Amino acid sequence: MAKQGLSQSRARAGHTVIMDALGFACCYLFIFLLGSMAMTITAHASFTNAMFEFASSLGTVGLSIGLTGPATNSATLVVEMIGMVFGRLEIFVIITAVMASCHLVKDEYRLHQRKN
Repeated sequence: MAKQGLSQSRARAGHTVIMDALGFACCYLFIFLLGSMAMTITAHASFTNAMFEFASSLGTVGLSIGLTGPATNSATLVVEMIGMVFGRLEIFVIITAVMASCHLVKDEYRLHQRKN
């Protein structure tokens, strides 16, 4: 006997929902590939190993195949830290914060220009 209120719906996802999901997936994939390339360059590792390490940092999982350790250079650690921030705070939150900050700076600059 099925419980009431838990029925499955056959509602279709609207165009806006599909575009939002596609936008998120594209942003995530872009950041993942960019971070993996940065890890390849900074850690002097293969692209596959760098993808694993950056996916671990982006997902804030903490798994490593040996690229991250006490002897890891600072550039690699910075790339991983950026991945962790993106993974923890979510991509759209960071993009929204950066865009809002840019608008505030632009508005302050215009206000300062009008006063002079």
